[in-house]
Amino acid sequence: MKTEREAEDIKFRIVAHKKYQEISKENLDRFEKLHSEMLTLRKKIKEEEPHFADKDWLKVFDLEYERDKYSVVSIVFAVMCLEAFIYDYAATATSHSYVKNYLDKLDLVSKWIVIPRIITGKEIPRGSKALQMLSKLVSARNGLIHFKSKSSTWDDYFERFEEEQQSKIVEDTRNGYPTISILMKELRKIDPTIGHELKT
Repeated sequence: MKTEREAEDIKFRIVAHKKYQEISKENLDRFEKLHSEMLTLRKKIKEEEPHFADKDWLKVFDLEYERDKYSVVSIVFAVMCLEAFIYDYAATATSHSYVKNYLDKLDLVSKWIVIPRIITGKEIPRGSKALQMLSKLVSARNGLIHFKSKSSTWDDYFERFEEEQQSKIVEDTRNGYPTISILMKELRKIDPTIGHELKT
């Protein structure tokens, strides 16, 4: 039986990727709930035109606004999860200093190609669905982090931009969290020693 002092000397890794994955999933679920409510209300308004009340449109806008906040959180935390996991995977197999000096400046997609190859001698196929989803996720995150404002008119907004934006928000949000699962499944194909702390 270990003494109290020996127990204190046991080394372990402090990680965050599991928590980030859970946050991404929780916010994806909240996004889907509000998205469903918004679509139901939009359908009602469309069926009742031209007799719908302005307050119904205001409710749609409120639902979109709240829904989109959940989208941002889900997407950003999906990327944070994958960043945190691949760092820990590399640092555990090599060292913190090795990752910091030689790997940490790579972009996230490159990390998911290079690091498994260094550790296992194999890599996730570069044309795989998993890496395509990751690339799309990173692009969505970058679009949020480096958002660029633009000028518009109300007519242009409702005829073109709003529809395009809504479609992109839904697509990007639904791509985010599942990317974690798909990537982990691909990684386990080349490294069966990987644990199951991230859900797949």
